[in-house]
Formats: sequence, structure tokens, C-alpha cells
Amino acid sequence: MARSGKTQASNRRRPTKPVTVPTRKVPGPTKATASAPKAPLPREANPIKHERQACMRDFDPDLLDQQPGYLAWRSHRFRTRLSREWVDNTGRMPAAGDQAREAAIRIRRLIDKHGHFLFDTHRALEAFREEDTRFNDRVDRSGHSLDQRLRLAITTAHELLPLAFVLPAGTNPILTTLCRRLTDLTDRADRLITSHGRHQDDQQLRSAVDEVHALMNELHALRNYPPEKWTALQANSRRQFAQLYFGGYEMLGHTQPPTPPTTPIGARLTFTVLPEGTSTRRFVSERQAFHRRQSTANTPTFDPRRTDIIDELVAHYGAKRCTIYRGTSDTGHVYDTGDNINEDYLVLVISSKIGDHAVAISPAAGRHATYVVRHDVGNRQWSEVFAHPKIDAKKLGAERLVFREKPPLDQYQSMREKIKALLSCSPRAFHGRLDYVPQRHTYVARS
Repeated sequence: MARSGKTQASNRRRPTKPVTVPTRKVPGPTKATASAPKAPLPREANPIKHERQACMRDFDPDLLDQQPGYLAWRSHRFRTRLSREWVDNTGRMPAAGDQAREAAIRIRRLIDKHGHFLFDTHRALEAFREEDTRFNDRVDRSGHSLDQRLRLAITTAHELLPLAFVLPAGTNPILTTLCRRLTDLTDRADRLITSHGRHQDDQQLRSAVDEVHALMNELHALRNYPPEKWTALQANSRRQFAQLYFGGYEMLGHTQPPTPPTTPIGARLTFTVLPEGTSTRRFVSERQAFHRRQSTANTPTFDPRRTDIIDELVAHYGAKRCTIYRGTSDTGHVYDTGDNINEDYLVLVISSKIGDHAVAISPAAGRHATYVVRHDVGNRQWSEVFAHPKIDAKKLGAERLVFREKPPLDQYQSMREKIKALLSCSPRAFHGRLDYVPQRHTYVARS
């Protein structure tokens, strides 16, 4: 037993001394190294910023000679227009993101309709021949006044210009044809001004002629590019068009590449972006002059304060999200008594990450109501809804609003608040009732 106890005692674990591991002393930082600035991160450490800067260079008008391309050419044109005091609604050169959005609409429309023409000269020429016929029908044979046809020609020429930028160096038949068509229109306008002398529409006509002459000068400058500069312009433009089509410039202000509005078969209107330099007030003046020339007893009364609401909504929702469209009839103006959403309307489109809202307002008082379309109410695009008669537009999901005061709000303030209420309510409440909230001087939509 004693042996057994000794064995148990001997088997007990004896305490061990702690093992000291030798360590290497690392000297601390000196004053010089402690206060030294950190080395900057390499450019690859922020690829998004680097990519954004690369995108912005495509829009730099100062790089037009060193890095020629379609987007830099357009930015240069914007800056030239501003130097002549032809400004947009804000009086500033459009931001790169807004320019990219407008250019993407044109590129996507051309490619979706004619196929990928960027590296196919034959396809680009065939597309232009088809579009040139549309140019003739839309401008020369329309029922518009001459000054309106001139501005429509500017818009149409810009829609076709991308086709010219993908052609190789040498004689450019697209630029030559556009210059000839614009020259025919300005010659006709000059003869009209000379023969009529002074009349009430001279100023608008002269202004339109000046704008066309400015575009023609820029087209002639393009035709005079030396071959090596045009080759660089062509290569950069092709790359930019591909980026526009696939949303490569989306980081400049828009999360989704814009989709051009489609027009259903049999629709009354096609929609185009309001031409550059055309404010809402100028649009009202043009429509008023058009109706005055019709010499009919049923000429509407135009109230520019109605379409001023569009400018107020742009300021509220932000210019980057907003685009203003106008309707154009390819078959000429058809006079109506108010049953249709026609060329007297402006359409404000407000974009978001998941879809577009749209508001159609006409300055024709007593004839046209306001219509609102939500992307999440109904299954139709706004362009399809507004292209139909009003009774059909309501069936397709549009909500109708009338100008009516609600003291202390006047009719214009009341309309603005009703529109904001419809755009911010739930989809279920969109077709409900609008209740006025006197404490906040606004409306709430309820289902």
C-alpha cells in the first residue's frame, strides 16, 4: 500500500518553469517616418473614379482636336451655341450625363430599327436612305409653318448624324445630302422673308434660319476634316456609340440606359425630345403662331402659365431625371376640337431606377386637360398611352386632371400639387380620389 501511494505521488505532474521565447526587438518609428505622409493609392485602387474620368474625357470639347469623337463634337456645339446666347432652359451647358442620355436615345433608335451599323458602311448608307425619305415626308410635306419646319429639320438632322460619323474618310454622302436639304429650306425662307417684308412671324423665322445656318457651318467643317483626323473621329465615334447603346455612360447620372419611346401602329403622334434651345415659353409662342395662321373661329386661348408647371416640376424632381418631349404628326397637323392629345401638348418624363412617369400638359386653356401616367400603374409605356385619343388614354391607365383653383392655391399651384400627389402615392391610390389638406396646402391621393 505504501508503494502504491509512492507511485501515485510520483505520477503527479510536476510544475514546469515557463519557457521564455527570445524575441527580436523591432525599432519603433522615428519622428521622420511617423510624420511622413502616406503614399497615394495607385490609380487602379479606385477603378470607378478612373472609369468616370475616362467617360468625362469623351465629352470634353477642348479635346476635340486631340481626341475627336461624336460626343466631343456635340459638346463643342453646345458651347458654341451658348457663346451666341442660344441657351437651354437653365442657361447652362447640359451636363455630360444629360448629353449621354439624349445621344443614347438616338443611337438606340437607329440600331434597334436598322441593326448594328457601327462597323457596316453599307448598312449605315441603307439606313440613311430609308431615314432620308422620312426626312422628306416629315419636314417638306408636313403641315407646319416654315419656321417650325426649319426647327424640325434641325432635330431630324441630328437624329441622322450618327450615321455619318461611322463612314470612312473621303466623300461623305450623308453630310452632303443633309447640307443640300438644309440649304433648300433656308433659301425658301430667305425668299419668303424678302417677298413678305415685315410681318408678325418674321422674327421667329429669322431665328430659325440663323439656327439652321449655324448647323450647316458645323457640317461643312466636318466635311473639311483631313483624312487622318476623320479616321480618328470615326474610330472614337464607333466606340462611343457602342458604349451609349449598352449603357457605358450610365455612371454619369443615370442608372439605366434610356429606352426610346415606341409608337404603336396607327398612333396619332410620335414623340421627340424638345429641340435644343426651345424653352416651354417658346413652344407656347410657336403653337400660338401656328393656330393664328389657321384663321379659324375655334382658335384656343394659350396660357403659358400652364406649361410653366413643367419647369417647376423639373426644378422639384431634378433636371437629371427629367426630359421634355413634344408630339409630332408625320401626316401633318389635323385640327381637332380637343378629343386628342395632340401637338399642343408638352410631355414631361421623370425617370427612376425602375421606370418612367409622364405628365402631359397643354397651354391651350379651356380645351385640354392634364394627363398623368405612372410606370407602375398599367402595362403600357407613356408614349403609347399619350399617342391615342384621350378616351383611350384613360382606358390605358392615364389619370385626367383639370385646372381648378383651391383657395388659397390658384389653379396653377393646385395643378402642380395634384400632379405631385399622384406621382408620390401608392399605385393603388393613383386612380382614387384627391383630398385637399389645408394645413399643408397640398393634396393626398386615397384609394
